[in-house]
Amino acid sequence: MIFTFIGGAFWQLAVLMSIIYSYDVSNRAGLNIGISTSIWATSAFISAVLDRIIYGSQIKLYQIGGMVALVGCGILVSLSEYVNDKTSDSVEQTKDPDAPPIYMAVLWSLIMPVTFACQSMFEKWTVTIAAVRPMDWAFAVWFQMSLVL
Repeated sequence: MIFTFIGGAFWQLAVLMSIIYSYDVSNRAGLNIGISTSIWATSAFISAVLDRIIYGSQIKLYQIGGMVALVGCGILVSLSEYVNDKTSDSVEQTKDPDAPPIYMAVLWSLIMPVTFACQSMFEKWTVTIAAVRPMDWAFAVWFQMSLVL
């Protein structure tokens, strides 16, 4: 049972660190943070696909519709930088010569939904297969996280 608590804390820490690093790389690369958060929203779809593969549950039509809507919104957010708004003063930002390329920021943004989906599959395994009560698991994991942080 201690394995489940340590594993849960590991996955929670992995999610938090992927969020922090994704923000850092996106900021340095000049990527709109809205694009990163749109990419993070795919975690629900990735979790649904993993749940289908591992546990055999069905992917619902509203999950597919939501994913299509999220991709569309991500595209609109990314295109918003190309719309010239003449009413606002745009401040020219100087580009850092050591900044990572945009594709690195997008790739790092993709790491968070994958780690979150793995965490949710681990949580489901803990509750369904290992038969740990959700309240016990949550308190133990967050207690360990408070020790780490």
